[in-house]
Amino acid sequence: MRVAKAFVKKYESGKLLGFADVIFNLTGEGDGCVTIKSFKIFKKDEGGIQLGMPAPKNEKGEYFPVLKIDIEKPDGKEFLDHLTEEIYKAYNGKSSDGPQTPNQNNNSGGGIGSDDIPF
Repeated sequence: MRVAKAFVKKYESGKLLGFADVIFNLTGEGDGCVTIKSFKIFKKDEGGIQLGMPAPKNEKGEYFPVLKIDIEKPDGKEFLDHLTEEIYKAYNGKSSDGPQTPNQNNNSGGGIGSDDIPF
């Protein structure tokens, strides 16, 4: 699976930089067919970003992960690197589809308006 489009909403608080929704497809071409919501974007001490996997609360108020990427396997590490790179591009207002016009109010990356963010 490849990232078709990443939507970022900046929300800077400490190391938390924001949140991302990502649309995936099998080939990296087209509009995509699978959306995973609520990745967390964290600032790394040495620069760059680190992703937090989506983890909503259950009825007991405990967080539980809904996505696990096995980075011990080569494909898992490659997929996580690809995902992180695409979210980083969207966070900085760039896209793998070419440059996009940044949002006027600068609340989100990837050249989308705040009304377009699907979360």
